[in-house]
Amino acid sequence: MDAHPEDLDRVVAVGMIGDPYRPRDRWLDGTPDPGWQGVAEPRRGPIPDRTHWVYVPGDPLSGVLPDCLLRGVPADAARRGHRRPRRGMWPRERRPLR
Repeated sequence: MDAHPEDLDRVVAVGMIGDPYRPRDRWLDGTPDPGWQGVAEPRRGPIPDRTHWVYVPGDPLSGVLPDCLLRGVPADAARRGHRRPRRGMWPRERRPLR
């Protein structure tokens, strides 16, 4: 969707399953309010009115309590630059596993 934003009007719907970016106020119609949001910071995407989030009770990615220790992991990874693979992140020569 980022590569071709001119085609967004052709998208009927987007389904997000186990999304760590699920906003607090979005879940599948007909299911109970999960009461919390995804483990990462909420992100609605470019077409939130046509995006549907599926939540399964107990899912550690898409439904985490506000005081859960897992909430700090994605934020810490983003601060350290691990959100996207980077060139030069790993050494060229790797030692064999023993």
